[in-house]
Amino acid sequence: MITLFKALIMLGFEKVAPRTLQRGQVTVRVNFGYDVKWHIDTPLGSATYYSQKAALHGLVLRLAISKEDLEFLASIGLDYAKTELENFEKTMKRIESNDQKAIQNFLKKEDFSKSTKNEEDYFYDIKRQFIKQTIYPRLTQILLENRGRCPICGRIFQDAPSFYNHINMTSVMQKQHKEFLKNVMSEVTGEIP
Repeated sequence: MITLFKALIMLGFEKVAPRTLQRGQVTVRVNFGYDVKWHIDTPLGSATYYSQKAALHGLVLRLAISKEDLEFLASIGLDYAKTELENFEKTMKRIESNDQKAIQNFLKKEDFSKSTKNEEDYFYDIKRQFIKQTIYPRLTQILLENRGRCPICGRIFQDAPSFYNHINMTSVMQKQHKEFLKNVMSEVTGEIP
């Protein structure tokens, strides 16, 4: 059976240090201690996972691995990549469910024209850029106002991407976090999600 580390190398990740892989702005580090920890750093946030399966899911959640990448990983024998591939559409819908409507309304208001044939890919690219350029600065401002803490639960964050992922995917006080994200979206876009 192939390990996730070797599979990521085959996928195009480069080994930049012992137990550290990188592709673009995505870094994957494996630490061994009492247990194995997979640290994943992406432009959309950072997280730590305790299994290869969870680490792969984290890469998918942070849009670091595409559907084509999952197909390749499944074809080389990575069993849990097959499971991720089967659930890929469901995962993407989960990521989008909270902020898609606000972003779509903002795009309609700004009257962006579509320049590619594949509208879904185009929308994902715009969504990522919108979050990076519009939402992250507001979240950074909120973090500065609250001394780096989440205003809902008090958890400490060092950057806007990890704060955004926390707000978007936490199970602790989920309703309050979702409402907070909706308020930020409506404040930034002028549209109610």
